[in-house]
Amino acid sequence: MDDDKIDEWKEAIDNAEDKDSKNVLKTEALLNMLEDLEEARDQAEENQRLYKAITENTSDHIALLKLDTTYLYLNPSNEKLGYSPDELVGKKAIDMIHPDDRKKLKSVLARYTIKKISSLFRKEETVSERFTYRFPDKSGKWHDMDAVGNPIPNPAGEGYNILVVSRDITEEKRTLEKLKESEERFRMAFDYAPVGYYISDTKGVFIDGNKEAERIIGYKKDDLIGKNYFDVGLLTKKSVPLAVKILALNTAGKPTGPDEFELVRKDGKHVNLEVWTYPVRLKGKRVVLGAVLDITKRKMAEEDLKKERSLLEKYLNLSQVIMLAVDSDFKVKLINQKGADILGYKKSDIIGKDWISNFIPKEYREQLRQYGNELLSGKRDPMDYNENPVLTKKGEQRLIGWHNTVIRDDEGNFVSHLSSGQDITDKKRAEKEIYEKSERLSALFENAADAIFVADAETRDLTDCNNAAEDMTGYSKKKLLSMKADQLHPKDVLKKTMDGFRKQAKGQIKTVGSEVLTKNKKRIPVTINSSAFKMNDKKYLIGIFREKIMEKTKDA
Repeated sequence: MDDDKIDEWKEAIDNAEDKDSKNVLKTEALLNMLEDLEEARDQAEENQRLYKAITENTSDHIALLKLDTTYLYLNPSNEKLGYSPDELVGKKAIDMIHPDDRKKLKSVLARYTIKKISSLFRKEETVSERFTYRFPDKSGKWHDMDAVGNPIPNPAGEGYNILVVSRDITEEKRTLEKLKESEERFRMAFDYAPVGYYISDTKGVFIDGNKEAERIIGYKKDDLIGKNYFDVGLLTKKSVPLAVKILALNTAGKPTGPDEFELVRKDGKHVNLEVWTYPVRLKGKRVVLGAVLDITKRKMAEEDLKKERSLLEKYLNLSQVIMLAVDSDFKVKLINQKGADILGYKKSDIIGKDWISNFIPKEYREQLRQYGNELLSGKRDPMDYNENPVLTKKGEQRLIGWHNTVIRDDEGNFVSHLSSGQDITDKKRAEKEIYEKSERLSALFENAADAIFVADAETRDLTDCNNAAEDMTGYSKKKLLSMKADQLHPKDVLKKTMDGFRKQAKGQIKTVGSEVLTKNKKRIPVTINSSAFKMNDKKYLIGIFREKIMEKTKDA
């Protein structure tokens, strides 16, 4: 019975004329109150049955917890994780969730609890907070849970509990992750495909494109998205009618291609393309997926091939290397002018002759026949290199460095041995002279009377020294090459010595006076003449140390 109805009964009883009337009214009011209470109890029981049915049959996980997250009640849905409600009652939820989620959840619960309890005291509307966490099933497998928590008054006494409604989103999350991975894989395959791809609507407005398409046309896709390719100057006048025809076919749901287009790049250069188009659905709308292959090089190659055929003979004749082709019997099929000049013959005197019998010194003939047969049989690398002499008309031998291969037709049948050769006679002679000079210089270096040291200019590590350096210091060459240049001098003269080197480098003095500290700690006065040089892009210092014999004798 509500307050207004009670007030009406009070007023009626107060206005009754006699005691009996008041008693009747009181009895009637009491009966009405009992009737209302019975109805309220029935309604409460009905609500309780309804709430229980919802709680026990919902797929959501419902739990009532203390503020310290101790379970007080769990609905049967928690059995999906392998637990009966009785197994969890009395345990703390915070101890069971994933360790990485505990700190976050504690913060959420603390923040929310303070906020909620404060709002309850002020009789404000209920405020809930959403959070996610991971919870293990009985087998130990982690499940992703999406939850909403609400502090509620404790029905069994003072204080507050927390009502948490959770939903298992593991499969949903896994599906979303797979979808995301699939989208990422598709995007990666699209972006990095070796063929240019673009997407446009059926009117020619750009929607998307990949990196190869950007490379082909010279535009970034962001510069074209939302623009019509008829308006941006991509198409040549010759290509416009074909593009219109293709879009009409795409609008009718028909694919096209391959079709050849000539486009104008952003930098103004023209490119030749083969284009295939496919009408597809994207977000419910028909769009065009285009595949673009850059055939500019192929078209250029076709044109170049025509020119090359006419220039081949001129090229062979002007080439500064020998071009030689022989058949399986080593008869000459082709030789260029350079080859004829080196041999001292006319080309007509060489073609048709046995190459090995006529133009190779006797001592090399058998070896070269075997070499050629190994090339033919595949026992040697088809792009092999060898060196051998040829015999000129004057009887002179010229050393030639050959690059060799075997030419076969489409069926794999032998066509010819093809070789390009360079006369390396003078080069080999020069290399020999350089080697001999190097040997002489090395002998002079090692046998010089003065001690010579070489050091890395940057690290000051000793990198070389001669025999006199070993004699002067008493150290072996191996030991010296493990030392720094600074270790050759006593510490008390090192600064003065370094200053002297700097002055010498500027041309202020000719020699530097210093001392060398030997293995036996003996100090030897020396004069040093130093200079810098570069070798293999690295800077080195060379110092020639001469013992001050006269000064030493004078001091004695």
